[in-house]
Amino acid sequence: MLSDIINNQISRYVEILNQFPEQFKKTDMLQIIAEKEKMLKFHTDTGRALGVVYESPYHLIVVDLMVNDNGEYFTYLRILNPNGNRNGVVMIPFCNNKIVLLRQFRHGTRKLEWELPRGFAEPNLTAKETAAKEIREEIGADVISINHEGTVISDSALSGGLVDLFSVHIEDVKTLSTDEGISSFRLFSISEIKTMIISNEIKDAFTVCAVSKYIMNREVS
Repeated sequence: MLSDIINNQISRYVEILNQFPEQFKKTDMLQIIAEKEKMLKFHTDTGRALGVVYESPYHLIVVDLMVNDNGEYFTYLRILNPNGNRNGVVMIPFCNNKIVLLRQFRHGTRKLEWELPRGFAEPNLTAKETAAKEIREEIGADVISINHEGTVISDSALSGGLVDLFSVHIEDVKTLSTDEGISSFRLFSISEIKTMIISNEIKDAFTVCAVSKYIMNREVS
């Protein structure tokens, strides 16, 4: 039974490799061993999991087989997005010249956080379309205008997927999503948000990055 599971995980891994070859490209460092026979042998010898170990519509958790300069094999866990190399979007919603922040419960920290709205990349939608869709779903607002502020990588040790940052203008917050842990919202000035970041009241990396990118884009323009 276990061998069937491992075989399926590695077979799925090979499918993903062929679907997204750029995520498995050869470089001079951290070489990936993608031959199925070698992966199966490594599992037999060590008992370690390999291949696609978890899959959802938005996540692929893969364990790569690697080889170092001494010819020693080891494993490395990564998170890929089955919808491509775009992981998601983060939006800075402006309403009455202030920024909408959500008070949202996050399972990772097990408490409420101040954050900007965000969402996973969606199949068959551009990043801009996804941003507008997330704004409608999370705060019930229509986007009046939208501007791309750049991209970030959430954790380069775990994922190479890009997250697109947008500033958007809306008329009003209408209805908050009831199924995403959002308890409330408030409007803050950029100065207030900078103070909240400095005081660690805002700790979410996406929010910090998006606001910082927005500010710096206007400082150099």
